[in-house]
Amino acid sequence: MALSYMRTSRCLFYLQKIVMQQAILASAKAFPYGEFTSSRHIMTTPHNQFCHPSTHINNIPQIQLDDFEKHLKNKTCVIDVREPGELQETGIIPNSVNIPLGEVRDAFELSPEQFERKYKCSKPSPDQTVVFTCRSGKRSHVACELLHKQGYERVINYCDGWLGWEEKLKQDQQEQRTQ
Repeated sequence: MALSYMRTSRCLFYLQKIVMQQAILASAKAFPYGEFTSSRHIMTTPHNQFCHPSTHINNIPQIQLDDFEKHLKNKTCVIDVREPGELQETGIIPNSVNIPLGEVRDAFELSPEQFERKYKCSKPSPDQTVVFTCRSGKRSHVACELLHKQGYERVINYCDGWLGWEEKLKQDQQEQRTQ
């Protein structure tokens, strides 16, 4: 039994390592000419650096849960840049569209018709607000910078990411139990 558990945990470790390597490769594809400091910078930057309410990092607004929920209610375009496997494991933020980080640049170069066919939603115009999210706010920040360089001026990073959303879900469930 213990041997089986060790094999399972070792497999999970290697699977997580592969997913992280894919994220690093995706960010390298997104910034092929060193436009961002490095993928190592993305993965080693503390989460809280990206998550200060009402701040801007590299001219990208950072928002937390309260503001993010307002954008969801207003039907702002929300793009989750996690890999599809991550979404299957953890869950999806309602009304968000999945465009993995490695596809963001190419996705926004598609025609509106191609974009809609591929992602099942309308392509935002450069003057529309687009909110990016991921697991913890780091990859979504990279996506914001990519889109900003493509002429989208109203990109916002939901810096709490799935981790913040999941915490909200847990709090909501706990409140329901106490009622």
